[in-house]
Amino acid sequence: NHNNRRVIFTKTGAAAIVTLSVPTTLAYVVFQPASGSTTLQLSGASALTISAPNAGNAITFNSAADIFDLNTRALTIGTTGVANTITGGGTFRGSTTASLTLLGTGSIGTLSFGTGFQNLGTFTVNRTTGAIACFMGSPLAVVSAMNLTAGIIDLDAQTFTLNAAATITGASSSNYFIADNAFGGTLRKVYTTTGSFTFPIGDKTGTMEYSPATVNFTAGTFTGAFLGMSVND
Repeated sequence: NHNNRRVIFTKTGAAAIVTLSVPTTLAYVVFQPASGSTTLQLSGASALTISAPNAGNAITFNSAADIFDLNTRALTIGTTGVANTITGGGTFRGSTTASLTLLGTGSIGTLSFGTGFQNLGTFTVNRTTGAIACFMGSPLAVVSAMNLTAGIIDLDAQTFTLNAAATITGASSSNYFIADNAFGGTLRKVYTTTGSFTFPIGDKTGTMEYSPATVNFTAGTFTGAFLGMSVND
């Protein structure tokens, strides 16, 4: 019973393993090694929620060297209707079957994924409609499902990839990707065959604006094919 308190991880060297035999909720997670950095790795057959029920920093990294390894598991950060953030500059390790859900209000801060682990099976953003939900601090590819339930993902200078089989739900003039050419952000879609796709993108130069682009490929050879889109205001 965490009683809405912080759970502090201090181990250095080998990863600290959190085994999830049942759905587990922690209020706050803090990386606090005595020296060096900490790696936290999820294990087991269930899912973890870091709820931040009283607002504040749901996850506090000690440094950019800290790692939160999802290890194919499902992680939910936040509580519906409660503001929460990630702080400290550490990185996540994703996988093609891992799931990440962001709940709460406003921006959670910057999400960065380590090189070689910049994938998620499912990514769900459900924070504040019409407001920035997170900033991307690294490239990321979504393999199966991108759920833009509420909020805007600011790609800043990063490339965000939707794989060929990935579905996207919830996109609208209030829930989209900021892929502003002036900052270097790009939304990329992988193609393996013909078809139509609407890129739910906008910009943040001056006023944030939604400028979706629909592309329909009616013929062609699609080997290693992708299309990247951004907005030039």
